[in-house]
This record gives sequence, structure tokens and C-alpha cells, in this order.
Amino acid sequence: SLLPWLALVIMLGGYFVGWMNTMRQVVAECAFVAMIPACKGRTSYLWLSCVSLVLALIHASSLLIPLYLGLMIALRKVKLERNVMIAVWVGCIALGIYPFWIKALSFLPALLDHTMMHKYGDMLASLTSGEVRYFNWGPGRIMELVSQLMLLWYYPMLKKHYSDNAHFHSFYCLAFVGMCMGNLLINTSHYLLRPIEYLTLLQGVVVAYALCAFWKTKRFVQLAVLSLVSLGVIYIAVIKAIYFPTDTNTPYLYNNNYYY
Repeated sequence: SLLPWLALVIMLGGYFVGWMNTMRQVVAECAFVAMIPACKGRTSYLWLSCVSLVLALIHASSLLIPLYLGLMIALRKVKLERNVMIAVWVGCIALGIYPFWIKALSFLPALLDHTMMHKYGDMLASLTSGEVRYFNWGPGRIMELVSQLMLLWYYPMLKKHYSDNAHFHSFYCLAFVGMCMGNLLINTSHYLLRPIEYLTLLQGVVVAYALCAFWKTKRFVQLAVLSLVSLGVIYIAVIKAIYFPTDTNTPYLYNNNYYY
């Protein structure tokens, strides 16, 4: 069963610790994940109805509507190729190290000022003027990239193993977009990363799929490596909170900012 592996990923992969900071956002994110199976066929109207309800909870969930349209297109037309995915992923990492390209988005602040997400317009205005942040490459960041690379490299095996699973392709497509967008925007702003958490959350779901597949196919070396880099995150967060506390990362605060 997938559920025990998913529970491990949630509790030990840093998700639960981070969720305790953003309960309202997480409710919307989990609702989005739960509604993905409804994106097909006659149940799509149910998906849009649920999005409307979630929209009342958090404005950023309005992004779910274009995500829905993109998913519907992806399910019909997109054929994932491992080498292409790895090339795109590496490109996003390279572009994300120094996001000089963000200056090309200078037209967006004025556009967002007329929407419910006007605060993102103010943030983008500062980013396009050159005010960006930079993450160091710590153990957590490296573990995250190794985990993503394993998910990409073993995609052909996972695709074959879950060929009869109706939802794996949907989850994997969105998780791949989330991985790329997360790496592309990592040195920008929390406000830009927050909307795409609807997608980055799905990486945990795909990790659970991979762990389950490695176990069932007796690939114990791959299982051990993926478990180490994906389920060891919580230990890094706890060690940081206890031995290297800061004003935003202390033993009494929940925080999953483990990239430093």
C-alpha cells in the first residue's frame, strides 16, 4: 500500500514540520492534491466546484484553475522523456542560482495590482529592481537535489511499475513542474515560492510512490539512498533548531527552512 510510505514522507520529510506554520495554506494544498483524481472525465466539474470553495479560504488558490487546465492538456498530450526532463531540471537549477531573468517580469506588478494578489505585485516590483536573496548549498539542499535526480532517473521504471495506476502520471507531471519551478525560483522570494507549493507538495507523493516501488521490486540500495535523502530532512531541521538556533529557527518554532 502507498499510504504507509506517504505517512513516512510527510512526518520525516520535513512536510509536517513546515505545515505547522501555514495551516490555512496547507489545507488548500492538501485539498488540491486530493482533488487531482477528479481532473479526468466527467468528474472535472467536481474539481472546479471544490476549487471555488478553496478559493474562499485562500486567494492564492485561484492559481488552481490554470493548473487544472494545464493538467488536462498534460494528461492528453505530454509524453515525459527522462533525458529531456533531466536537461530541463538542470537548466532550472542553473537559472535559479542567479535569477537575473526576473527583470523580464517587470510588467507583472502593474497587472497584479488589479487582482486579489496585489501584494505579489509589490514584491515583484522589488525583485525586478534587483532585490533577491541567495541560499547557500547546505546538506539539506544537496539531499533535496539528489532526491529529485533519483525521481527523474528512475522515471522509466516507475512508469512501467505503475502502468496500471490511474493517477501516477498526473502526480508525476505536476511534481516535475513543481521541482523545476522550485529550483528556478529558490533565490527569489518566499512569496513567489508559496503559490507553487501546490506543486512542490506533490514531490512527496512521488517519493512515496518511488519508495513503495523500490520495496516491491527489491531494489534495496535505491530504497536506502532515497530514504536517506528524503526522510533525513527532519533530523537536519531538529539539529539546526537545537544547536544552530536563529530568530526564525529555534527549538520552539516549527520551521523547515533547511537549505542553509
